[in-house]
Amino acid sequence: MKKIFLFLFLFLFLSLIFNFCLFSQDAVITDLSSDSKLYGGKYFPIFIGSEWNWEVKGKERTMNMEWKIISKHNINDPQNNLKDTTGFKVKVLFKQNDKTIDELSSELFIIITDGFIINYEKSDKTYKLEKIIPIEPKIGMSWDFGGTKYKITEINDNSVKVESSNEALDKFGYQLFIKNTGPFEIYEFSPKSNDETFITLLKSTSFKGTSNETAAAVKEETTAPIPVAPVVTSEKTDIETPKKMENTNTDPAKKNDDNKDFYIKTLSSSKKYLQLGAFNMNYYAEDFVKKLTGLGYTSKIYLDSDGFFKVLLETDNPDALKKELKEKNGLNSFIKK
Repeated sequence: MKKIFLFLFLFLFLSLIFNFCLFSQDAVITDLSSDSKLYGGKYFPIFIGSEWNWEVKGKERTMNMEWKIISKHNINDPQNNLKDTTGFKVKVLFKQNDKTIDELSSELFIIITDGFIINYEKSDKTYKLEKIIPIEPKIGMSWDFGGTKYKITEINDNSVKVESSNEALDKFGYQLFIKNTGPFEIYEFSPKSNDETFITLLKSTSFKGTSNETAAAVKEETTAPIPVAPVVTSEKTDIETPKKMENTNTDPAKKNDDNKDFYIKTLSSSKKYLQLGAFNMNYYAEDFVKKLTGLGYTSKIYLDSDGFFKVLLETDNPDALKKELKEKNGLNSFIKK
């Protein structure tokens, strides 16, 4: 009996040691020779030397974020089940008034595995995987990360839209990817804090041709004025607005007949309004109106002179309603002038 007990004890002890060694092993990242091949997918092309420059506009400040793929590596990470996985190192810079913000700047890796383009970034002492977009996206595809749910809701010849929501953090938004370019626009909004962030592509490098062509021969700087997106069509880059996702800002009520009652064309000088949100795309304003309807409030959408869709509540007592929205639902608002 003692021998059996001793054998079991040794077996369990050795198993613990083995598992500890296996799962505590750090990621091993080694250099690979750079090449001029094209990787990734058509909505997120990846190659050595590719760059993106976005404007990040938040509630507190506006700055620029730059990504540049600088090298190619081999990654082995037992904790994330990565074995001989190719990763591309990305240098991330945040700038404000042309000055680098060191505390925000960093490095990360983009890897391609399990049918996804993935952000592989160090958090504390370990690396975490965050799926960005499938290599071959299809309508209805969905995935989760950190409590946030992502779902592909629109695809056309030029672009893919991925919607996101996190009920626990009360945040929702979308990501727009453009063919031959990559991430073009990202939007996130939190109704409770009335906080929103816009990330819009200003400039990128494009790779034209097949994967056996050299990047040096086919790389060129392209400019993408807001809100249209660059599309590579031939020897030069043309400008084309994403189909179905364009925002003409003419008569938004005609965008969706089911939601036409959400809109008002003018504000009455004899009425008072509380503003709860402002959106650059009408369908996100409509989603917010539906959420407010579920909370028992009848809101309207007004296309303001600044081009934003404002979600408003009409009221005779704005101060009382403002207090109720905050105390009962955690929603911030202010009186629309």
